[in-house]
Amino acid sequence: MALLAAAGGCAVPTKGDLGKQRAAAATQPTIMPALIPPDGLNADMAHLFETIEQTHINPYAFTSKADFARLRKAAMARIGQPMTREQLYWVAAPLVASLKNGHTFVYPPTERLKRHLAKGGRYCPLELDCDGRKALLAGYPHLEKRLVGATVLSINGADAGRALRRYARCFPAEGKAANYPVLRRLLPAMLWLDRGAEPVKLRVKTADGKIRAVTLSPVTKEQAEAGATVAGSRAKRYTFRYLADRGVGLIEFNSFSGRKAFGKFLQETFTTLRDKKAAGLVIDLRRNPGGNSALGDMLLGYLTDKPFAQFSQFQVKVSALLRKQQAPMVKVARQLSEGAEPRDGQVFSHRLPEKKPADNPLRFGGNVCVLISRATSSAAVSLASTVKHYKLATVIGRETGDATSSYGDSLSFTLPNSKLRVGVACKHFVCAGSAEDGRGVLPDHEVAQSPADAAKGVDTALQFTLDLIAKSSGE
Repeated sequence: MALLAAAGGCAVPTKGDLGKQRAAAATQPTIMPALIPPDGLNADMAHLFETIEQTHINPYAFTSKADFARLRKAAMARIGQPMTREQLYWVAAPLVASLKNGHTFVYPPTERLKRHLAKGGRYCPLELDCDGRKALLAGYPHLEKRLVGATVLSINGADAGRALRRYARCFPAEGKAANYPVLRRLLPAMLWLDRGAEPVKLRVKTADGKIRAVTLSPVTKEQAEAGATVAGSRAKRYTFRYLADRGVGLIEFNSFSGRKAFGKFLQETFTTLRDKKAAGLVIDLRRNPGGNSALGDMLLGYLTDKPFAQFSQFQVKVSALLRKQQAPMVKVARQLSEGAEPRDGQVFSHRLPEKKPADNPLRFGGNVCVLISRATSSAAVSLASTVKHYKLATVIGRETGDATSSYGDSLSFTLPNSKLRVGVACKHFVCAGSAEDGRGVLPDHEVAQSPADAAKGVDTALQFTLDLIAKSSGE
């Protein structure tokens, strides 16, 4: 492993490393990527931060401009030799993440990994449940049941906490130094970017207190899907199951995407709930990273006939990127400025009124519970905040990863030489009921996954929720 960098703790290659990488290229399933000269790297970094400052509504909300300048100077000092785009990622990603804005980040360069897997290449689809204090082994193809929920002590010989911090610091969270929920989803890609298709060696402590050594051999994408430990439905955008023994419907809502498909899904789902005379409904947002909040409005229309608004207000900054990628929002800014043409750099505020949903014969009247976790982010947070604020559901689980008052709605751009993609927030949102205190949605009942339950294949929070619905229904 290369030395850990001071800013963000990510690996930076030495001249010796580059020579070793060239020699090792023949053993890799992909072609060694081209090296970018220092002037190209410097140009990319200059473009990166110039665009962020022009586009972000308040880039130094969590890290002062002076503190960031020091971090930036340290990072730039490491760009004195040619690098691949992947190596530049390890420099740029933790630096951008040090701004601590969950919607401003460098996308991991996973294109080679996708081509590698498409050709039958192997990788390590490791899934860990980590929060910065400890990491639990959550899944791997054909993983022994006794290992699910085991505490991970080390990864490839390094302390697990230190190894995971190195990756997690590449993903910012609102006001926080690292984003572990995002890492859970992207850990396989980070492992491949860092170590290729090498096996992952773990040292774990199982529920019975025994220390075990576990070697996870790389698998193909097909093998990963066939032997997935985690339920396959979680890979889909949204699924519905009717739990007949409980008289409860379960929506696993994993992505705010596909508006037309979601409309059809809701109609079919709530028709089933009506026909079955369901006593309760569970909406699981624990793995939802967000997306288009309009899908939240669609779902809320099936839960209430009272006026509501997911956001009380938002602010938007006008920029060249906004004009290019969100022309309708520039029109809104023009209306807010009473017809005057908005200038780049101007910030506009807009309060959002509550709106009464349309009549809906399939509106659900039973007990509704919403499950949240630290992986619940962005539009999923605004939905959870709305149901709690308007008392439309009981919220169960753990505090959401994103705050209820946060920067968001990323615009994207590409660095000219490395072609790394970057997302930068252009708006600030305040969710319904937000205390604007930097906290996420707080559950009405805090329930964490029990390691003992994980080893038995029991979903602790879901079990608690089903029991709660049964109790409130008088069963």
